Amino acid sequence: MHLLFDMDKKDYDPSLAGDESKIFRRDSARAVIFRDGKLAVIYSQKNHFYKIPGGGIEAGENPVDAMIREVKEESGLNVIRESVKEMGYVHRIQKGKHEPLFIQDNYYYYCDAEGGQSAPCYSNAELAHDFTPDFVPLQKAIKVNTEYNRLHPEDDMIARELRVMKIIKSQLQVFEKSYQSSFFKILYDECDEELVKKVTKNLEENLSRLLAFFNLKKLKSIITVQIFAELEGWRNFLEQFHPYYDYIIGEAGQGVISVLSFSQYTKTQNHKNDTLEVFEKVIVHEFVHVCHREIIPDFERGYNSVIGEGLATFLSGQSYNKEVEIPPKEIIFDWQKLFSGSYDVYSIGQKIVRLLAEKVPHLKLLEYSASAEKFYEDWEKLFG
Repeated sequence: MHLLFDMDKKDYDPSLAGDESKIFRRDSARAVIFRDGKLAVIYSQKNHFYKIPGGGIEAGENPVDAMIREVKEESGLNVIRESVKEMGYVHRIQKGKHEPLFIQDNYYYYCDAEGGQSAPCYSNAELAHDFTPDFVPLQKAIKVNTEYNRLHPEDDMIARELRVMKIIKSQLQVFEKSYQSSFFKILYDECDEELVKKVTKNLEENLSRLLAFFNLKKLKSIITVQIFAELEGWRNFLEQFHPYYDYIIGEAGQGVISVLSFSQYTKTQNHKNDTLEVFEKVIVHEFVHVCHREIIPDFERGYNSVIGEGLATFLSGQSYNKEVEIPPKEIIFDWQKLFSGSYDVYSIGQKIVRLLAEKVPHLKLLEYSASAEKFYEDWEKLFG
């Protein structure tokens, strides 16, 4: 199962990690269940926090079996076993209350539940929290737990649940608000209200120019723009598709642009000194990718990374290294080698696009951008 994150307090003697006699283990399994767009939760009416239903795994018990049992006990819901999918786990390690070392793996599963709900069956410890099952909007659970975590930072369980809820939010792409124009639908959280105005203005100012470049009369559909308000959520979103890299703060797919919020963008090592103007060029960069996709009949076969990134950096007005050397053909047409970290792909791409613009008519440039095979065939003729 995929590791979501570690919770390591480092308040223990590390030499104890290999001594099972000094370790207390208590793993748990929990279910992420949605019904009518709301998350199944257990709410503490006494302490005002939400937790995801589930609980401890008994000795010799399978984590999925434990999850199904615990969810039934805590919420009265019957999990549909066939619907269970792994979400990931949280590894927790710290000094125990009564033992030298406490280690816990918390397993989370996406799943569905049958209709209906029986009465829960709580232990005395759970009754002390005055628990009650409920379904609430995910963002409400996050807000309530954020406030609880602010007041009770020592409560590791709710700190964990809060982080997991934020990961669910990013993985399922749940946003608080939306704004829609004739061409764009922007999904965002309330904290990015002002940024949305700038993003919308930026995209609309560049729309006609980019459509004209790609000989498009209009877009096939309204473009969705997703703005991620938290760096951790962005990281988890990206890791669904490929490894996380600090320099990637924008992604484009079929009709969808996903970007990290500017306030979080400047917290990355690669972009900490960037201005809002630089950030706005990233938005345009991703929009170029969306437009480019619309002229490629077979994207999987026709797309060439170096031209794609070259067009995106060139048309968005991003800077590049004019002195960069263009690598051999076998590198240009092998994206794994090209993106190995040894090459400045964006500068190489923009240099190639600029040279093509000088050497061939505009329609020929578009033909190369839509057919990697044709570009490969003509490489020697173009670049020797």
